[in-house]
Amino acid sequence: MRTAISLSDSLFNTVETIRKSQHLKRSTFFSLAIQNYIKHLKNKKLLNSLNEIYSNEINNENMFIKNTKNYVAKNILEKEEW
Repeated sequence: MRTAISLSDSLFNTVETIRKSQHLKRSTFFSLAIQNYIKHLKNKKLLNSLNEIYSNEINNENMFIKNTKNYVAKNILEKEEW
C-alpha cells in the first residue's frame, strides 16, 4: 500500500542519513520504524499492566504485614506481663 507523509526537513535528512548507512530502501526504513514503534507501544502497555499488578500485590502484602503486626500487638503482646 502506498501512503504519503509530511516530515520536517531535518527529520527527513536524519532518516536519509541513517537509512543510507544501513543500506535500506526508504519504504523498508519506514516500515521497520513503524513496526518498532508498535512493538514499543505494546511493550509499554504490558509493562504498565505488570506494574499495576505488582503494585497491588505489594499493597496487599503491606496490608497483610500491618494487620499481622496489629494482631500480634493486640492479642499476644498485650497479654504478656512486662
